[in-house]
Amino acid sequence: KSKARIEVFPALCDILKIACKAARVLFTLLTRDD
Repeated sequence: KSKARIEVFPALCDILKIACKAARVLFTLLTRDD
């Protein structure tokens, strides 16, 4: 189980990074429209 957690954690970090980038892009687009 410990090995599985170690393998899953980096994947979650990558997903969070992608989500953050997408959120920033959407935010900039919304602010530009205004």
